[in-house]
Amino acid sequence: MTYIFQKHKDDLPPELDMRIKCDSQSLSFYSDISNFLGDNIPGYLSHSLLDVGARTAAGTALLRAIHHPRSFARLKLHQVTALDLDATAIAQASNEYQDIECLAVDVNALANVRSWDIVLSSHTIEHVDDPSSFLASLETVATRYVVIACPFAEVDLTEGHVHRFNMAFFEEHRFDAMKVYRSQHWHGGMACVALKRLQQN
Repeated sequence: MTYIFQKHKDDLPPELDMRIKCDSQSLSFYSDISNFLGDNIPGYLSHSLLDVGARTAAGTALLRAIHHPRSFARLKLHQVTALDLDATAIAQASNEYQDIECLAVDVNALANVRSWDIVLSSHTIEHVDDPSSFLASLETVATRYVVIACPFAEVDLTEGHVHRFNMAFFEEHRFDAMKVYRSQHWHGGMACVALKRLQQN
């Protein structure tokens, strides 16, 4: 995220140009997620959060900042963890956001080892081969809520996307709250964010 705030240059290396594009998109998605969490998680409580598929953790860092334990926010996030299989991206995140724990592991490796109040995955599930198994993996490390953000009813699949998601998927998996909306940074149709309350609540 810090790259976005450097002085603008017209000529950038392709990898840095893509980093800025992706981090900017993440900030937009996670701003939407922040509002959704505030609307759907009640009380004045502090929760731990795991972000699965965090990449460079720009969005994770935004959530941490908005819901910082010392902020005025009603919903606070304490112990924030970013997880991604890309060790290079996670190393960058660890250098930039030192108050966020950064893990380069498969979420399945954490089952029966660690847990978080909220487990979030933003714009990752559309990339995985078995969305139902992926969701089950998220639930094994969540104690209160699982939150999914992704494209909604995508017509023409973007490169790298292997599944479409509509209301039927979220109903089948017993999600409790959902918002479908038009994102400033997603132009392949609508986006959505959905929350599932687990039985331990």
